[in-house]
Amino acid sequence: MDNNWLRLQQITRLSLQKLDDPAIRHEFINLFVANAGSMPTSTQKHLPPNSLFVDGKNEPLKKEQKKLFQKLVGSRRNKKILISTAEDKERTVEGRMVPATAHTSAMLDKKLKEQHQLYFYVVGRYQITANDTNNKYSNSQLAMLFDMPTQEQIDRKQPLRMLLAPPGSHYIPSNQDSLEDLQDMGWFFALVHSCCLGGISLGRGSQGTSSLPPGCRKKNRNS
Repeated sequence: MDNNWLRLQQITRLSLQKLDDPAIRHEFINLFVANAGSMPTSTQKHLPPNSLFVDGKNEPLKKEQKKLFQKLVGSRRNKKILISTAEDKERTVEGRMVPATAHTSAMLDKKLKEQHQLYFYVVGRYQITANDTNNKYSNSQLAMLFDMPTQEQIDRKQPLRMLLAPPGSHYIPSNQDSLEDLQDMGWFFALVHSCCLGGISLGRGSQGTSSLPPGCRKKNRNS
C-alpha cells in the first residue's frame, strides 16, 4: 500500500523506449533517493522480523536462512516455538531401513535442496511443496500458521490446520494483517498433510528416505 514503492515498481516494468524518457528517469531517481535507503548488513535491529530478502544466488540465501533460524532459537524463551526435525533413513545392504548417518543426511539435504528443520510458531509464513487435490492445496501455495500444534502432533508428523492463500496469490502478509483481513482476501483454513518420498537415489547404489512435517518448505522429503 506504499504509493511511492508501487510507482518505482511500475517504472521498472515500462518498455525500453519509455525508460529512455529523461522525465521518467528523473522521476525514478528522485523517488529512489527520497524513499529508499541501504543497510550495511541484514542484522540491523530495526529490520521487521518478516523482512524479505532477494538474492541472485543460493549461498547468500542460505546464510540469511541460517541467521533467521538462529534468531528464532534464541528467542524461544519469549515466544512459543516448536521445532520439527527431518527423520532421515537409509537402506542397509540387507535391505532394511535404519536411521541415517550424518553423511547420508547431508547428502539428502544437498540432493533435495531443503532445510533439515522446520520452525512452527504463530503467524509463521510457509510455502506448500506438495499437491493434494482432496484438500485443495498445491505446490508453491502460501500458508500461515494460526493454530499452534502440540509437540506430539509435530513428532508424529500429523496434519496441521493452516491458513492457505487463494490459488495463484503471491501476497505475503505483513504483521499488520489480521486473520479477518486475510480471510476477507480469500484465505481459507485447510488441513495440510505430510507425504514421504522413499527410494531417493544418493549415488553408488545407496538410497535414503526422509520424513518431514506437513506444510513445510522441504520439497521431495515430507512436504
